[in-house]
Amino acid sequence: MDLLFSDWANRSVHLWKVTSTTQALTESTATYNAPSGCIAVLEAFIRRSGTDHIMRPIDRQEYVEFPDKDAEGLPSQYYFDRQAVTPTITLYNVPENSTDVMHLYYLERIEDVGAASKTVDLPHRWFEAVCAGLASKLAEKYSPEREQALFQKAELSFKRAYTEDRQRVPTKFRLVYRS
Repeated sequence: MDLLFSDWANRSVHLWKVTSTTQALTESTATYNAPSGCIAVLEAFIRRSGTDHIMRPIDRQEYVEFPDKDAEGLPSQYYFDRQAVTPTITLYNVPENSTDVMHLYYLERIEDVGAASKTVDLPHRWFEAVCAGLASKLAEKYSPEREQALFQKAELSFKRAYTEDRQRVPTKFRLVYRS
């Protein structure tokens, strides 16, 4: 089942694993450890004096291109390094005070199954997908003649659960201009 959960984590964001946290910022400190289990930052913003300031994600290349990485100010961008042993979040600009608070919405890793008596880390609407997915994975080794049919059932079950695992809000399109 852990292999199945790993496959699912690589496919999409699962809403039941979206978590939020806060991090008090420290003046002149740019890099912070990501929360335990964080595999992706979805949204980030800085709250200063009751006003929220959205931060834009950047990749490593963009961060490397900043000539003055020690420039202090209100952070407006962040680089999430998920490749590190302990994933980190590096802010640009570097915080200019110790009163700002960073707010994060992030995707948390699905827990390993562990002992057979342990409760599976997912909501009930995903139970059929787990059963079908596990049957498909087991067929790869123990019943290759049934693998294709079970794989198709697993994919259909996954699609149904994934389709239901969504926010129920109107669709919005937003143009983002980058220079």
